Amino acid sequence: MSPSAIFQIGLEKGINLMAVTDHNSYWNSITFGKIALRGNFPFFYGMEVQTEEEAHFLVYFDDLPRFKLFGEEVYNRLPEIDNDPEHFGDQVAVDEEDNVVFIERKLLLHSIRASVEDLFELGGSLGGLVIPAHVDADHFSILGQLGFIPRQIPFPALEVTPSFFRKDHSAMEFTGFPLVCFSDAHYLKEIGRSLTVFKMEEPTLEEFALALKGERGRGIIRIERGED
Repeated sequence: MSPSAIFQIGLEKGINLMAVTDHNSYWNSITFGKIALRGNFPFFYGMEVQTEEEAHFLVYFDDLPRFKLFGEEVYNRLPEIDNDPEHFGDQVAVDEEDNVVFIERKLLLHSIRASVEDLFELGGSLGGLVIPAHVDADHFSILGQLGFIPRQIPFPALEVTPSFFRKDHSAMEFTGFPLVCFSDAHYLKEIGRSLTVFKMEEPTLEEFALALKGERGRGIIRIERGED
């Protein structure tokens, strides 16, 4: 799952907008951005952030300085607990040629010191887009952890898993939210297993936000569901 390998698989599968969203970490997303820029490939910077409720959120940016500020803030809010490589494996950051630049000391699997509301405010204040991840999953989802989706927070969309469409759900849980479905890939073979097709003028975060709202002719065209 190196950035260069992800980029190559994306090209081979005909995907034309991607984001690398490592857990509470931003370095490899920046490296992916360098590779994508070199190949003239549309992308967003991104992270998957775990709040103190142990819920996961996708946070997207298309501005590198703001993304770095966000990533540094997330890192500073991680507890000072060292990773155990024998148990969790090495947490490596790589460059465009897959050379290891450094090995992260902090354990990235922890929750950061931020609530759902804090994260939404932080991401939005820096120009990012915050979307609850895999909301229908039993674990590490806002619905699984809280039992409800806070309606006072204006999330632009909810990400669901491929299996969402094979389950029965209460209509009230998701009413009023656009739904998107992405790869959530942890292995190369999973890249592109689910896709959301958008109508946008250009691959920018502003256009992405308009598509989620269904405004000015932009919108979600369809979800192509793969294996869970």
